[in-house]
Amino acid sequence: MNNNLIIPEKYFSLPIRLQYEVADFIDFLSKKYRKRRSKVNGKFNKEKKRMSHFGNAKGLIIEKKDFNAPIEDFKDYM
Repeated sequence: MNNNLIIPEKYFSLPIRLQYEVADFIDFLSKKYRKRRSKVNGKFNKEKKRMSHFGNAKGLIIEKKDFNAPIEDFKDYM
């Protein structure tokens, strides 16, 4: 069998949901490979990570006033 046909034949023999997983994995590998291999002036180019700063999530998490109140479903066990 021709080596160029092995992968497509295996790919198309999979159910459609697994074909999507294979496609996602290929995307993951290509991103990973690009990060390692992207060079600028002979040095590896590392992507800058987004910095998290103190207070970025302020106001996103809201605690209810009755947070510590007993839960109705567990009253039989208390």
